[in-house]
Amino acid sequence: MLQDVRFALRTLIKNPGFTAVAVITLGLGIGANTAIFSLINALLLRPPAHVSQPERLVALYTSDFSGPRFGTSSYPDFVDFRTQASDVLADVTAQTARPMSLSTGSENTRAFGQIVTGNYFRVLGTTPALGRGFLPDEDITPGEKAVVVISHDLWQRAYAGDPGVVGRTLRLNGTTFSIIGVAPAGFSGMLRGVATDLWVPIMMSQMVGGGQETFTNRGDRGLFLTARLKPGATPQQAQSRFAVIAGQLHDAYPDSWTDMSENGRVITAVPER
Repeated sequence: MLQDVRFALRTLIKNPGFTAVAVITLGLGIGANTAIFSLINALLLRPPAHVSQPERLVALYTSDFSGPRFGTSSYPDFVDFRTQASDVLADVTAQTARPMSLSTGSENTRAFGQIVTGNYFRVLGTTPALGRGFLPDEDITPGEKAVVVISHDLWQRAYAGDPGVVGRTLRLNGTTFSIIGVAPAGFSGMLRGVATDLWVPIMMSQMVGGGQETFTNRGDRGLFLTARLKPGATPQQAQSRFAVIAGQLHDAYPDSWTDMSENGRVITAVPER
């Protein structure tokens, strides 16, 4: 073993070019592994920032028409999940994301926003750094309450950290929104790995690029769902409950709840931590 080490050292000393390539290759390999682990840690292992008791959260997926289990859900299904699983879930929130045109008055740019149900910050247990989250009456009538919560980064970048930013307005896709809150630093919600600039209530989705039938079309599946378990409830209990709900929805809406193999869609509850 010692002789092998000595031979290797002599070889490296006599061939500096090869030595440089070997060192660079090792460095790149170690660096790549470190970067990959850091990414996995940020996206999958580390608890989401500023989310209360993430171990009580589960992601809810509806199987896709082509069969994969981890698909997104429609707004009508979200409403049914929320009401029919109230024995095991404290609440359910829905979110999706899309790019938007943003005008702050001083600049026009592209922003990445999340469109969320009005209970979003309450379900996650997230307290804004300034102002407030959405109120229940901002989650009722489409197109009525043009309010927005901006990210801490956007607050710093576009408003220089102005403590009086709440109450000011910005424009998204040409519609004027009132700023009601600033999210805490580092908060990106449950879409981890996504640098989010702002959050808009889902009732304003049509104003920022959503479809006209979002709230009625059960086949319009584009929402990610996150649920908070009731105290004492387990992810396994939630999964059992949703197996029943999936069957009921298939019976009630066979056109929307049957996949290409003529099987009923399934709902999968996955712990967020």
